[in-house]
Amino acid sequence: MKNPKDACDAGLVVENMHTPFDGVNNFWIDNINGDALLDRFIQIMDDCAQHNIPTMVVHLSSGYTPPPCNELGLDRIKNIIDRAEKRNVNVAFENLSTTKHLE
Repeated sequence: MKNPKDACDAGLVVENMHTPFDGVNNFWIDNINGDALLDRFIQIMDDCAQHNIPTMVVHLSSGYTPPPCNELGLDRIKNIIDRAEKRNVNVAFENLSTTKHLE
């Protein structure tokens, strides 16, 4: 992460951080890329907490035909939400082409 302190020192407020969007459909797939994506999301959440950035923005899918919702993806979401609650970070899910992954 770049130094958000520089932004604060310049009088700016960092309201949120976006998680990576490339390869986000791996979130729903049992593979090393899905595991790495979850780890990256958790690191970003920890960065938010460390730098007092209140919100982490997450995209749960990409395109109009993402992998189906499944228990693995839901478990990953639960992991993120549980950690976010402990770290006092809001998680915002946004900009999905389809809404089934939010339901």
